[in-house]
Formats: sequence, structure tokens, C-alpha cells
Amino acid sequence: MIVKNEESNIANCLKSAQGVVDEIIIVDTGSTDDTIAICETFNAKILNFKWNNSFAEARNFGLKQAKGDWILWLDADEEIDIEDGKKLKKCLKKLKNEKLLSVHLINYIGKEKNINQTFQIAHTRLFKNHLGFKFNQNVHEILNAEEVLGEIQEIKMIPIKIYHYGYLDSEVLNKNKSIRNLNLLLEELKVEKHSPWIEYHLASEYYRLEKYEESFEYINKSIKGFINDKKLPPSLLYKLKYSILLCLGSIEGAWPSINSAIKLYPDYVDLY
Repeated sequence: MIVKNEESNIANCLKSAQGVVDEIIIVDTGSTDDTIAICETFNAKILNFKWNNSFAEARNFGLKQAKGDWILWLDADEEIDIEDGKKLKKCLKKLKNEKLLSVHLINYIGKEKNINQTFQIAHTRLFKNHLGFKFNQNVHEILNAEEVLGEIQEIKMIPIKIYHYGYLDSEVLNKNKSIRNLNLLLEELKVEKHSPWIEYHLASEYYRLEKYEESFEYINKSIKGFINDKKLPPSLLYKLKYSILLCLGSIEGAWPSINSAIKLYPDYVDLY
């Protein structure tokens, strides 16, 4: 994982991972608090990385040091569900051909940790080591899965939950996370020109900043981009789109399309 000044989060994260993983690799990008000292108590391998505005490069730097058969990547403001963590190794041993796996990522939002104020997505967090996987994109980094595996029809999801607290109001305000991410994403879009995922993340950051018109513009670009690439837009795009419309007071505009999205994703409860 990548860290910088995470003394308030890192201990809980590492406690949840301890016993689940065989090695812990920490890429520190310039902590000035007790983050490193806390990591050392968990026998973590700590690497120093000069920050260059690229989360992908920092994560790839740590990836090169990993020796295990499987890679699990986390952020410091996340925790593995304790009971699920006990099952992870057994779950991996049962798999035969999978090289890439998704987990249930539970994102907390609002003022405090409240399970009723969360949204859940499938997130690719486990992959086989030594196959050429690496991370792309400076922010909201993603794996080069299609480059390694070719066209992917489906990524197997395993029954493991990871709790993410980075979108709680206190965390976002403390780190000016949305403004930082927005600037990095806009710079990356200048290079990429066309990227439905970058446009989705731009829409997400504008939404968090309550700039709903800008958010709506980018979520529509993202959906159109996936369709132009002949890919089904992921369900979380539709959830964000209709959240934006509701914030804009356009309930009548949101309702017909919500019904259409439910037909595409009948099992995605957040659309209901």
C-alpha cells in the first residue's frame, strides 16, 4: 500500500491484514508523523518513494518488491473484514485458473461510520504475481488487466469484504482529497484524451464538491465512452448519474432512466 501521514488509520488497516497476508509492503511518499514507526511494529517492509503525482508509479514501485503468489492491494483508510480475512487463504487455494479477483468494497460516506450510509461496489483487489500486471493512471489507479489477459468477460468475485473510510466527511476535508484528485485527473485527461474511467472519476470528484452540473457533464461523457467502446457501462455509473439528477432537483428526469438501469442490473440494490 501507499502511505503518507496515515498515523490515524494505518494501525487498524494493518491489524486487519495481519495473519491474512504473508508480507506487508509499505510505500511511503514522505510521512512526517508516526506512520513509519507504526508500520514497523507490524514487521512491514518499508520503501521510500519520492512523490511524483502518480499513485500508479508508487504502487508499481512496491509491486516489484512483492514475492508472494498473490497480491492484495489496500489503502491505509481501509480494513479487511475480520471474519472474511480468516477465509481468504482457503478461498485462494480452491481456485484453479483465476488470475484476477474482485472483492466487495464497502464505501462509507457521511459524517461518521454508519453501515446504513454506505455504497458497495465490486473492486479488483487480488491478482496473481509475476504475470506482468501493473497499475495505470496517476490517480484512481487501475490494473492493466486486458493487456495481460486479453478481453475479459467476467472477473470472479470472492466473498471478502473490505471497508473503505476515505470518503467520510472528516477524511475528505482533512486531505483536500477531492481537489487533489480533480487536478490530477484533469491533467491525465489531457494526455489520455479519451478515457471513460477517468471521466467517471472526474464526475465523482465534482459530485463530492457539490458541482453537480460539471459532474453530470462528465458522467454522461463516461457512459457514452463505454458505449462507443462497445462495452456495457458499469452499474455504478448509473447510480452516480441518478444521484446527480436528484441533487439537481430533476426527479422526473431521473425516474424513467433508473427503471432502465434496474433492468440492466436487477441485482444492484443501490439503484432501487
